[in-house]
Amino acid sequence: MITVQSFSYVPSTRSTVIRGVKNNRTPSNAISGGNGSFRGKGKDPEINLNIKEEDEEYTVNYYSFFKENLERKISRQSVTNVVCKVIGKDYQNEAELDSAIIANM
Repeated sequence: MITVQSFSYVPSTRSTVIRGVKNNRTPSNAISGGNGSFRGKGKDPEINLNIKEEDEEYTVNYYSFFKENLERKISRQSVTNVVCKVIGKDYQNEAELDSAIIANM
């Protein structure tokens, strides 16, 4: 039996400006730019579900799952509305949990 005990939403970070790059190097997180100044990519948000399976507890990042299946913008409010409907209920396996989340989207 799988139970979702709680969740946390960590918002994304903004893109940053990286200045002073020399010797024809490009930073690994660069999106665009050149001639020493680049625009760096921010971090994606995290949707961490705390799952209890029998005696084990673990945390899973469900951001990619929400990105694939949610038709609207991923925000704290939209995630809270979906996850609050599945917290505290028992599911047989992760596939059943995933289908319950999709049904509540």
